[in-house]
Amino acid sequence: MLSHLKALRNNAFRTSILQGRKSYWDFLDILTRLKFRISRLSFSLGEWRKTSRQSTSILWSLFKRATWGVFGAILLVAILGTIEKHVLPGQLSSPISNLVNTYGVLAQISGLILGLYFTAMSVVVSTIYSKVPDNIRNLIAREKVGDNYIDILMLLGATSLIELGAILQGQTPSIMVLYVALFLSLMALLTLPILIHNIFHFFDPARLAETYIFPEAFDWARKATCGYQGWDNPSFQYNYYKQANQRLSTYKNIVDLLVNDPTPNNASLTRLMALEFSFLSQYVMIKGQIPTESRWYQYQTEHPKW
Repeated sequence: MLSHLKALRNNAFRTSILQGRKSYWDFLDILTRLKFRISRLSFSLGEWRKTSRQSTSILWSLFKRATWGVFGAILLVAILGTIEKHVLPGQLSSPISNLVNTYGVLAQISGLILGLYFTAMSVVVSTIYSKVPDNIRNLIAREKVGDNYIDILMLLGATSLIELGAILQGQTPSIMVLYVALFLSLMALLTLPILIHNIFHFFDPARLAETYIFPEAFDWARKATCGYQGWDNPSFQYNYYKQANQRLSTYKNIVDLLVNDPTPNNASLTRLMALEFSFLSQYVMIKGQIPTESRWYQYQTEHPKW
């Protein structure tokens, strides 16, 4: 009896006794299910917090962008109203209803043109850019003409809506705001064909290389020369090399696409070769200003000669 009591003090012995009972396994099954549900709930809460943070970050960035746009439109309307009140006093003779309809139409024009622009963009992205590497596809996000055009349309729509709200609140209509809104709408309409033409010709390899790739690669190479910020810092030197190498890798992908195309564009290949020779000649002129021990040059591992 005494030896049996001493054996019960052993955890392994007690576990072996419990394992012979069905209630032990039932309790273990319940405990395992409970742990799994707690873990699943914890994982779901973690994913929910992650998704919430991402959604909040996106909404905050959109809110900041919209806030700056609205603030710019309000500032424009306020400045034009102040100038008109003190420098060019006058009053519109048109009925309020006509002005309300005019600003409503201008706001609709900005929305319609934005729809046409993004439709053209989606066609280009879904056809031309669907089978190209990511570094080439990312070039479209840096197209500055389209960004400036969108800013003009946003300013037109916001200005029209703010002035429309001011009129509905009983404020005196501004002649200058009306003329500026009309000018922005005319500018948006007249430049739309040019912008869409540029979009459909954006994938011209020579245009990509001439506008983005070679100028940026040369700019990073020039920053590695003596006298520029961080020219003697290995971290800056390697960063300059890495940025230039990314641009030239994009150029290599463009050339590979042209060469492997069943119907290659010989004119684009000729233009690319001319641009490449021009870039190399410019790089040779500044290469002597880059220190030989700079991280701009790749290190090569060599086995010591015994």
